[in-house]
Amino acid sequence: MKYVKKFPYEKLEKKTDENGIRHYQTPSGWVPSVTTILSQTGDRTWLDKWIEWTGEEKAAQIRDEAAALGTVIHNHMEGFLLGIDRPSGTNFIYTLAKNMSDVLINKGFDMVDEVWAIEETLYHDGLYAGTSDLIGVLNGKETIFDWKNTRKMKKRDSLDGYRAQAAAYALAHNHLYGTNIEQIAIMMVDRTLAFEAFVFDTFEFQESCSMWIARLEEYYA
Repeated sequence: MKYVKKFPYEKLEKKTDENGIRHYQTPSGWVPSVTTILSQTGDRTWLDKWIEWTGEEKAAQIRDEAAALGTVIHNHMEGFLLGIDRPSGTNFIYTLAKNMSDVLINKGFDMVDEVWAIEETLYHDGLYAGTSDLIGVLNGKETIFDWKNTRKMKKRDSLDGYRAQAAAYALAHNHLYGTNIEQIAIMMVDRTLAFEAFVFDTFEFQESCSMWIARLEEYYA
């Protein structure tokens, strides 16, 4: 796996309000983040039912724990790729994050031919912005990678939100840098340390882009 800096990625100012709504400052002004657009669009029926069944307090605890775990895992991945110190700690979150990130490193990076960028911000001016986990090459094709952790491994047909998120980054990268990214890879590990790489290209990539565009149109409607 090679680490090649191919493009002059920009650092954008960002702000997050008390409700977790995030915006980025682009050349034409502030725009919502990809995750904000996704969280405010689409069918929330299942989520509302889950919160009702779980209870608001417990649901918030589960969300906060998952967010904290995801942050530490991303720091592990970035540390590994940049050759800097990875997070250390002995509590539940840090121990689990270390184990899960080791799986992503050992199994996920085995599949990566070339890395172009880690945790870089992309935007489609006037529309949206966000930070991509990894940009590079998989099986000879330009690819947007996304690291995901989950309590229980998800099925391929339940990844629409993740696909839309990655497609948003692919479209933004193509728009900014003239690339031809037409593949996304969702690298997922669950709490039993099972690993799956879900790759979407060709028709499935175009389908993922359509999913994102539909959510974008809904947000701005």
